[in-house]
Amino acid sequence: MIVRSDISSVLSRDTEVFIVNAIPAQKLRDGLLPYVRADGSNDGKQMSPLEVRGDSRFETFDVFQGLLAPPAGHVHLLTVRPLG
Repeated sequence: MIVRSDISSVLSRDTEVFIVNAIPAQKLRDGLLPYVRADGSNDGKQMSPLEVRGDSRFETFDVFQGLLAPPAGHVHLLTVRPLG
């Protein structure tokens, strides 16, 4: 997961989030993919709805992540590092 913008100003642009609530980001993404609609075998198109852009009241990632891997105590713990 790469941060492209953050309206809360907590994370800098181009920060990599590689662990979310003790789950590696790639494993979390792979666990959510079966629940996202797909058009054939186009993996990129299937992953697109999991991007959090801030242009929707309810983001697909937030809904599925909250149902399938909710944070303990309603607090998200992230392990991040700057790219580069």
